[in-house]
Amino acid sequence: MSDDGGITQAAEAYARFFEELSPDTIDRLDSLVSETVRFRDPFNAIEGRTNFKQLFRDMFDDVDEPRFEITDGAMSTRTAYLRWTFTFRMRGKKRSWHIDGMSEIHFDDNGLVEAHLDHWDAASQFYEKLPVIGFLYRTIRRVIMG
Repeated sequence: MSDDGGITQAAEAYARFFEELSPDTIDRLDSLVSETVRFRDPFNAIEGRTNFKQLFRDMFDDVDEPRFEITDGAMSTRTAYLRWTFTFRMRGKKRSWHIDGMSEIHFDDNGLVEAHLDHWDAASQFYEKLPVIGFLYRTIRRVIMG
């Protein structure tokens, strides 16, 4: 990873934030992301630091034992790419879920995250595992794939 005015250090701090994420660490985002940060994943499209922080608070309310593990990373001039595995349990359930994905993280001139775009396959890693919806997704996939 090449350095551009501390962007690499900012990317490493941001990756650490996710690996250490807990309800007590959410406010660390104040020093890591811009006030107008944009976040997008297959379920959400939000803007603003306050909304981004609320997304994590909601996550801790909605699932048990959420945890991110950063498995790889790369850096361009002002964009970091982090490969990760997100593990969690649905509230009150025993079975763990694992979602593999990649985050595309854009930094501003001050080394703050201005955009965080998550890329992962919601159909195969989430919807197909749900009882009724999963059956429909698997059936559609079989029809399309022949």
